[in-house]
Amino acid sequence: MSSLISVFNKAIEYIEEKIKNSEEITNKNIAEVCGYEQHYCSKIFQKYANMNIQEYVKRRKMSYAFGDLITSNKNISDIAEKYLYSADGFTKAFKDTFGITPIQLKRKEKTEKLIDNFMNPIYIEDYSQYISEPKDFVIREIEEMNFIGVSYLDSFSGNIDTIEDKFEQMAIINENGKMFELSYYYDKERKDKDTFYANYYTPFSYYPKEFKIIKVPKQKWIALNAEGIDDKFFIVNAIKSYFYNEWLKKHKEYELDDNCEIAFECYNNEYFDNDCPITRCEVWFPIKEKKLSLIQI
Repeated sequence: MSSLISVFNKAIEYIEEKIKNSEEITNKNIAEVCGYEQHYCSKIFQKYANMNIQEYVKRRKMSYAFGDLITSNKNISDIAEKYLYSADGFTKAFKDTFGITPIQLKRKEKTEKLIDNFMNPIYIEDYSQYISEPKDFVIREIEEMNFIGVSYLDSFSGNIDTIEDKFEQMAIINENGKMFELSYYYDKERKDKDTFYANYYTPFSYYPKEFKIIKVPKQKWIALNAEGIDDKFFIVNAIKSYFYNEWLKKHKEYELDDNCEIAFECYNNEYFDNDCPITRCEVWFPIKEKKLSLIQI
């Protein structure tokens, strides 16, 4: 289950080493280090980083440069050379990443919220150790669904109470002790995700004004479930790891449906006789059948 994650982490480690040593980084060299064909290695990277290799390399270089600019007395031209950029190329790349030029940063102009674009290296933990391989799955087509709840990002806005308080107040963690987490893209460029904590929407009921409704269109889903005595975070991520690294490879007739970027995670806790909690989690992924290509003989 861990092979693709290992490939990705090896690529990240290689990139970090090359940046620190001011050495050139090419897709070809990364593929050679990882032991995969260049095209396939690029696809693995895109899937886990949600950006291509060179975009990641640029953002990591600019994040290193950001630190150099605010913590050292080096000239901008020296910093540009350190990361293998021309002066003009460095200024353009830095502005693309942070929205200001290196000179503006040096002068501490327009520096609000720059940290939001600072990128740490992306390493992915392999969660497969926390559960056995999920063997049971169900594929079903489900009509449009409505969910009501609060988003993870909104919970930090200061406009609403904590997620736990709201759900406790509403008794919205109700039927079967389940709660859903809907992971979805909230911007049209499909760069950033939010998590929506919710339950099925029931019309004509009272809900706090801060609650939002998300409509999920008719869609085919695969539901994978697993259980363990660890926190649901680890079990859910183990299921996701299995789906992306193993299930899709074994069932080549299906692919992830890019038209719907929502995954449901519902879970509950039960207890053994010795009061040891067991967590059962189920994750849904939007899928579609691959179109068969016509082969001319």
